[in-house]
Amino acid sequence: PGSSHPLFRPLLWSAKEAIYKYVATEGVDFLQDIIITSIDLPHCTLRAEFRSTPLPEILFKEVGGNNILCLIR
Repeated sequence: PGSSHPLFRPLLWSAKEAIYKYVATEGVDFLQDIIITSIDLPHCTLRAEFRSTPLPEILFKEVGGNNILCLIR
C-alpha cells in the first residue's frame, strides 16, 4: 500500500518487530537490515528480506483499530 493507507505505518512497525524477534540477532538496524519487499493487502501477506536474505512469508491481521498482528510462517 501507499504510505497514505491507514495500515501502512502500523504494518511496517509490526512486521519489522516480528522479523527482529524471528532473526534473534544483535545489532539489527531496522532501516538497513530489514527491508519489506512487497505487501499484498487483499491476502494479508508480505515479503521481506533480512540483510539481503529472503524471509518466509509473513501473514498479518488487523486487530482492534490500528493494531497489527504478524506471523512468520
